[in-house]
Amino acid sequence: GLPQTNQAWQFDYVKVKNCRFIYNTDAGIYSFTRNVGWKIEGCVFINPKRSETQKADSMTFWYAGFVFIQDTFGGGFPNAKGGAFINVVDSGNITVIGSQTESMTYSLIYNEPRLPYHGDYSYPITFINNVFGDSIEFRGRRTFVSIGNLYSANTFIAGPEVRVYSTGDRFCYDGNILGCTGGNRIGFDKATVVMMTAQLDDGSVRGYPTFFGTDVQFGSSIQLPNFRQEELPKNKPNGSLVYCANCQRNSTPCRADGTGAPAIMISGQWSCF
Repeated sequence: GLPQTNQAWQFDYVKVKNCRFIYNTDAGIYSFTRNVGWKIEGCVFINPKRSETQKADSMTFWYAGFVFIQDTFGGGFPNAKGGAFINVVDSGNITVIGSQTESMTYSLIYNEPRLPYHGDYSYPITFINNVFGDSIEFRGRRTFVSIGNLYSANTFIAGPEVRVYSTGDRFCYDGNILGCTGGNRIGFDKATVVMMTAQLDDGSVRGYPTFFGTDVQFGSSIQLPNFRQEELPKNKPNGSLVYCANCQRNSTPCRADGTGAPAIMISGQWSCF
């Protein structure tokens, strides 16, 4: 066959299924070949402690094409944390579904060697329905799509060069059970959140609203929540906007006995215009 060399193209279409990787001192799976498609399914990684002499990673991809990881688990030990569950330097699309790791230095680390000017928005990293409490750190530009995952309160380390699209994620356990663990909830850290869906209050965990971090354009009309003057919600942040069904126009604070007006919270009070 063709000669195999570092960063070559010929090693491709790799399927790893129902395998165990135990105490690999460098990495259970190590890839230094460009444009390789990987599917890793139903595997488990038991990692030794990371140290100066052993990285103790589960999966390392210096270069890769498509990477699909599903139903795969791993970790170290509480007093002997492993390295990175997923260590990525450069890749195409990465998709991780229904997987979990614990007692690791990183759940995912992107660009661990801190290569300058590194990153690519073209190929998203997509996480779906996983449980990752250990650190997820980005050291370069990347698009991150996150759907229905459970993270810890301070899992993420990311700068504004990372763009996040989040739907249905949580950063704390159910507030009626364990609540937030691991510190103060920082969400996606300093990443640029393009869109993140809301979470309602539950027990000790305080919710937050749906967030759009970029301009929003609607293709049709939008309907504001409708309140009577005596029902206008309290303690809303400045800039909140509602419709008051019986308020007078051009009144601050909003007064009743009118025919209706839009209302905006300004300096802690509702102002109708």
